[in-house]
Amino acid sequence: MNYPNYSYILNQLYLKTNMYIKIKLDDKLQEIAISLIEKDIWGHLIPTIVINPLLMPNNKNIQAHILAHEYGHHYYKHIRDCDISKEEYNIRELEADLFASNFVYNYSYNLYDIYNFHINCNTPITKDRLQIITDIINNNKNNNKIDLYNMYNKTYK
Repeated sequence: MNYPNYSYILNQLYLKTNMYIKIKLDDKLQEIAISLIEKDIWGHLIPTIVINPLLMPNNKNIQAHILAHEYGHHYYKHIRDCDISKEEYNIRELEADLFASNFVYNYSYNLYDIYNFHINCNTPITKDRLQIITDIINNNKNNNKIDLYNMYNKTYK
């Protein structure tokens, strides 16, 4: 299976964050992608993103948003604590979405493709995820320079 957009997107994410994250492909994974921490043979922690290439849409805009979302979990160190409440889980998902949305906006990915993909998702945070993307599209139409982190004046831990 050939997904040439992965390396281009991952290089952009590396340049944005200066973080190297190991990428693994697993066509048995039940989700499109997940973030986790692995240990090498010496016990060193390795940030990892596992991708199911069979579930990953073949659209570079959607791929960029999904990969940036997973990168966001590593960037904010979300995967250190596994035992969290549903509320904390949803907050972390939205933080990763803000990271991803900021990335796709700054690197000029097509927000309409991303919106249309997520409109078909049925998760507890789909509405908030779509609102973030809608706000970016509306601000972009008005030629407003946006700062997503200030636009969403939420208290994150």
